[in-house]
Amino acid sequence: MFRVAIVLAILVLPIGCSLVPTGPEEQDEFEFKVSPSGIDDSVVDQESVLLVHLDPGTEDSIGSSKKVTISATADNSTITVINDEIGPGDVAEVRVKPSTMPNDDGTSNDDSPFPDSGTVEVTIRAERGTVVREQTVGVTVVSDEEIIIDPEAAAVRELFIPFLAQEHPELGIDTDTEWENEIVTPHVLIVTHYLFFSEEWEMHVCWHVMIPPHDWARIELRRRFSETEPSLAFEVTSRSADEPDFKEIEPSELWR
Repeated sequence: MFRVAIVLAILVLPIGCSLVPTGPEEQDEFEFKVSPSGIDDSVVDQESVLLVHLDPGTEDSIGSSKKVTISATADNSTITVINDEIGPGDVAEVRVKPSTMPNDDGTSNDDSPFPDSGTVEVTIRAERGTVVREQTVGVTVVSDEEIIIDPEAAAVRELFIPFLAQEHPELGIDTDTEWENEIVTPHVLIVTHYLFFSEEWEMHVCWHVMIPPHDWARIELRRRFSETEPSLAFEVTSRSADEPDFKEIEPSELWR
């Protein structure tokens, strides 16, 4: 009877149970993505923000309960990584701030409309246990000019704040929300772009540099540490209208 009991116990093992141990390296396997794959318009002292997240095809792997640690390096640049340990659905920000022109050696980039431009190579490193992955992303620095449009960008942002606070209180954005600011794509003409960051949100602000009634403005919102694309967008048809007409629109791709 004792031997029969042992045999029956073995036969009723739950289907799907494996008696083969999984090695630590297999448990640590993952792949990651960087958005965007490169930045082609920035200036010295501009902080470009790259987004890092796990590849959706591998984030549900055996070892997904273990966090992936993100770090980055780049020559002659200040690197800041925010939310540097990510799991499935998390987003890290790698911020790159070049301190000098990349081609200070006197070389010229004749293939660019900005021949003095150069590219900062940013190496992003992701680690989980025994597995290490790296990707390199280029940030093109066009010039070392100082571009000051902060007051105008802030004015456009503030145009939308009362509307968001009243019509979308669930977003938690109101007049008390504090923002950090950063210029983006400074050499785009006709439409000016700017980024603002609160604790929770990235706000992409853009406006049409034209006279009324063609002076439209838009904002796009991305949840900083869980989204890699904006999920909400709003527009006003004329910034100078006595009663601005706000409406929700479809967000575009991540602007960098």
